[in-house]
Amino acid sequence: MKGDTTVTYTGTTAAELQAAAAVDPDVDVTVTSLPASNVSATALASGTDDYSNVVIATSLAYLDADLGDGAVVWPGKVSSATAAALQSHCEDTNRLGILSVASGTSQANAIAAAAAVTDGANLVLAWPHVTVSTNSGDLTIEPTGVALGARARAHAAEGPQASPIRDIYGKAQWVTGVDEDTTAAEWTSLNNAAVSVIRTSNGNLRLYGWKTLDAPDDVTNLQGAQFRDVINRVAVGAQQIADSFVGRTIDSKGQALGEFRGQLVGFLSGMKGAFFEGSDDPGYVVDVGSGVNSTASLAAGEIAAAVGVRLAPTAEFVTIEITATDAAGAI
Repeated sequence: MKGDTTVTYTGTTAAELQAAAAVDPDVDVTVTSLPASNVSATALASGTDDYSNVVIATSLAYLDADLGDGAVVWPGKVSSATAAALQSHCEDTNRLGILSVASGTSQANAIAAAAAVTDGANLVLAWPHVTVSTNSGDLTIEPTGVALGARARAHAAEGPQASPIRDIYGKAQWVTGVDEDTTAAEWTSLNNAAVSVIRTSNGNLRLYGWKTLDAPDDVTNLQGAQFRDVINRVAVGAQQIADSFVGRTIDSKGQALGEFRGQLVGFLSGMKGAFFEGSDDPGYVVDVGSGVNSTASLAAGEIAAAVGVRLAPTAEFVTIEITATDAAGAI
């Protein structure tokens, strides 16, 4: 820079650059020790790959709860310790963890891997590995990327209640194949075992299963992983509202509690597509009454809310019954 003017000198070698800049008395290019020519690519030497000794829980701790809800994967590290660490992290931070098994794992072994996880209410096991086309040829990668992409599309379009198995979300543009495709009967066995399968259906390769390994609170009808995402979103949003009331004066007329309830109701109403309305409720309730906030608890500086949500179901099985008759028959 010279004042407000930028002056550029170019050269394909150090000597050419030095000569070009020589006309400028304010610039001095000094060449000390440079290679005689471009250095060819050289493989790195020495060093130790210590990935196998990584402590998963320690690394996950850097993704603290303040980052909010979401999904977490740990590619390439498949073990019961991985599942336990990921479940613990997701439970503490209100997140969804997505696991996979090794490439080439059979259907039977995928089912066994799902069954081996004893605590998986926040975990999804995606299977099998997928193939993507690159400039260097086909590449086999973990299925977690497909699952994350489908989930992201669903959330962007509808919210956390949207299941990524829907055809408009579950198809991956650049995925060309899978390690092992499945028939409808095989898919049923895998799905019943809570393995989230990527498979071909009606000519489309797509994410076709989306389940947590265990149901939240043992409610089996809520084992779709989208329900866990909704629960996580409610928990994180409610906690953020609660945090804004820390330091608030608690009045005797219940105005603070009323405002607390109002903010929670407002937040939940913004997620109304996730809830199944009843005849006399919008699919959620918020209670800050005396049964939740006793005089003793208020005196101790504690306020609380009880939130109940009824989650809207997702069509996982669609059945069509067809009856045929002759021209004289009734339909």
